[in-house]
Amino acid sequence: MARKFIESVLHTADNPDQVEIVMRVDDDDTSYDDWRHIPQAHLYLGKRENLSSCYLWERARGDIFFMGGDDLIFHTKGWDTKVEAEFAKYPDKILLVYGDDGDPNTEKTNASHGFIHRNWCNALGRYLPPYFSGDFVDTWLTFLADGVGRKVKIDIVTEHLHPAFNKREQDRTDKERWEKHFKDDMPQKFLDTLPEREADVVKLKKFMEDFK
Repeated sequence: MARKFIESVLHTADNPDQVEIVMRVDDDDTSYDDWRHIPQAHLYLGKRENLSSCYLWERARGDIFFMGGDDLIFHTKGWDTKVEAEFAKYPDKILLVYGDDGDPNTEKTNASHGFIHRNWCNALGRYLPPYFSGDFVDTWLTFLADGVGRKVKIDIVTEHLHPAFNKREQDRTDKERWEKHFKDDMPQKFLDTLPEREADVVKLKKFMEDFK
């Protein structure tokens, strides 16, 4: 799935040479050993952690970041040009840009699989808090974007091949993630961390005001 994801990202980009894939791989997984020849793919090995502990934004060379797993397919030609055009409208670069991830079950108030800028991370000192084993990472970013009035949906399709959407069978990773999700009570964790999200909104607003 990871190979198909990366191929879709690069094949649909107007400027694939400007795309960098920064991936975290379990240190006991040898299936990525032949990826060293892919110039856009930079792999970092480590022990398995919560999803939101795995982001490597500080190692990225670019400034616009996309959060996604390997079960995604990019369909829209020129997605990168569309994304860059939205960020160009805001000098402080504090916004969350997202498209359609093919979720048939929800009204798209939640900005799944969005793009943010390095300024966002610098303002908060992180990409995301390290609490979540899977779900609620998109919801966290959506809350912040709504809080500063900078959630922007554009006409791109980043299809999420989620088992819940009947787009593929559950695999072992899915099952392990769900077990951890319920064991750690992620919905309650999200509710308990409301003050932290509210504090992040204040930090982003301050960055935006200081930037002026």
